[in-house]
Amino acid sequence: MNCLLELGVALNPNGALTHYNNPFSLHTIFHFPEGKVLAQITEEISVADLYHKFQQQQIDYGLSFRAVKQVWRNQDRALGHIVLPESVALDLDNYQLHPVLLDTCLQVLDATLLEEQEETYVPVLFQELRFFGQPSNQMWCDASLHKRESDRPKTLNADIKLFSPQGQLIAEINGLQLKRVRRQTMFG
Repeated sequence: MNCLLELGVALNPNGALTHYNNPFSLHTIFHFPEGKVLAQITEEISVADLYHKFQQQQIDYGLSFRAVKQVWRNQDRALGHIVLPESVALDLDNYQLHPVLLDTCLQVLDATLLEEQEETYVPVLFQELRFFGQPSNQMWCDASLHKRESDRPKTLNADIKLFSPQGQLIAEINGLQLKRVRRQTMFG
């Protein structure tokens, strides 16, 4: 059975992701124009496993930075449900894109690299950052990697989109480039 269906999530013919077994029952929480691609993102990743990977990489996220509540992925795409801690949510109006929200999107992207325990990639540039609305304390992140040139590339390219719970596109980062770094470089 499709993992999304087991979780009480359904994909309707218009490409909308709908929760039907939670307090937000019977309303669309995420609209995805390319619904066929979303239907392929069916592997749910344990959030505990994701943060364990970060700890193995000596990246220790404090409670304020642990905002990924659920994450699904396929080989090169991840969809994450983000719920910001109250302390961060109270500060959202002071930023176009709160640093914790941006970092959480990178954590969602990292779900596509879960097996690569030894590899750490850090963002170095992006081509375009666009805003369409105001972020809220609950968001959906769609993060996709571009095709890789090798098994251990020096750089990765990705795109990230942030959506409101109602499916409105809030922000997008296009042409995000991440560079592989050695632990010695990061931690001296």
